[in-house]
Amino acid sequence: SDTDGIPDHEDPCPNQRGPIGGNGCPTADRDGDGVPDSGDACPDQAGPTRFRGCPDSDGDNVPDNDDKCPQEKGDPGNNGCPILYTLGMKPGDFVKITGGTFQMGSTESDDEKPVHAVTVSDFHLHRYEVTVAQFKIFVEESGYKTDAEKDDGSYVYTDAGSSEKKAGINWRHDSQGTLRPNSQHNHPVIHVSWNDATAYCQWLSRKTGQTYRLPTEAEWEYAAGNGIQHTKYSWGNGNPSGRNGGNVADELGKRKFSDWTIFTGYDDGYVFTAPVGSFNANTFGLYDMTGNVWEWCQDYYDETYYQSSPSRDPQGPASGSTRVVRGGSWGDNPNLSRVANRVWGNPDNRGNGTGFRVLRR
Repeated sequence: SDTDGIPDHEDPCPNQRGPIGGNGCPTADRDGDGVPDSGDACPDQAGPTRFRGCPDSDGDNVPDNDDKCPQEKGDPGNNGCPILYTLGMKPGDFVKITGGTFQMGSTESDDEKPVHAVTVSDFHLHRYEVTVAQFKIFVEESGYKTDAEKDDGSYVYTDAGSSEKKAGINWRHDSQGTLRPNSQHNHPVIHVSWNDATAYCQWLSRKTGQTYRLPTEAEWEYAAGNGIQHTKYSWGNGNPSGRNGGNVADELGKRKFSDWTIFTGYDDGYVFTAPVGSFNANTFGLYDMTGNVWEWCQDYYDETYYQSSPSRDPQGPASGSTRVVRGGSWGDNPNLSRVANRVWGNPDNRGNGTGFRVLRR
């Protein structure tokens, strides 16, 4: 048909006249990248010869046609995707928190006094609490054994409304000690200690080549309280309402556990943990900073620390025996759920309502 001397049944381009040496196809270069269309894997997109004419939009040395994440610079050994993807996270899940000066603490409790000005530098905090799925990758890849697995289990919440230690309970279980199905692996991991959370951060740092850790309590309070606004709860100063709230002690919980003190008139839809991100984010784009699970912080705890705390990027006491826990959980009342509230636990403590999230500088 194209009279180039190659029969149509042998000609890959029967309607385009081309040289016999070019298999009957023209030597056109539609995208002008110097790679003829006949040998160009991306004939309509300009790209270098070494990638057979395909572009590398994100500059990670993986051509777009082979890159599973062509708009995100990644690892050639990970099909061009960031290594975080194989660890159950996405780079965009780390929110940049622009630092500032806020009034830390409150007058509600002695260990929250005095209210004092604190300046924190910029940091990146994960939008969500670490999930069961993410922690599972860590355990399976590293072989790590949690404190619950090494030391007689963890605490479950009974139908009688009390916490009791039970052998065999670990990160794989829910708040009442039932083994979680895969459908609940988007819930925050619980039954993990400060030691376990720190080990996870260290592993994540080794895997990615970046530095991850638990937030300091100053960083945590700044992020949870919407920065310089320093709201009472992460959703704001008022009572929770619908999705503009969090997974806290509510009317549903009180129907099951009559002695609970709750956010009266509020029903969040969950008695125990909820999938991460089930409620609206705060102004920083962070989810579940109030409620769902308590979150371990980096600092040692000292009830008098605020009396001499540095005004810029405080790191907590230089030594101690317990660590700070923040944020309240699925069963906590309005007072315990406050952004400024401080709680402590031994580094090997674990239970049915405590998890963590990670920070990157």
